[in-house]
Amino acid sequence: MPIPAKRLCVTSDMSGAASNPDLLSRAYAAYFRSGGVDLPSNTSDVIVFGGKTYAVLRNVNGILAIYRLLKSGQLRRLRRYPVGLDRAVRTLA
Repeated sequence: MPIPAKRLCVTSDMSGAASNPDLLSRAYAAYFRSGGVDLPSNTSDVIVFGGKTYAVLRNVNGILAIYRLLKSGQLRRLRRYPVGLDRAVRTLA
């Protein structure tokens, strides 16, 4: 099932609370603080899906972690991914 283009956006310019490199570096830090041992690759990215911003950490084995940017500016690790987001991230890889 294809993902509607208006629901998914890989962004290179963030107009929100932080930039892509800042969000990714914060997501990397959160991942390693939580005990992550696998190294994320440079294919990790920040995406906007359904109006929400996510930092997706992945490597050659697949998705390591997905963090959502909250309105307060905090990152929250998702234990379960929205079905559409999971499909969209896998098609982008």
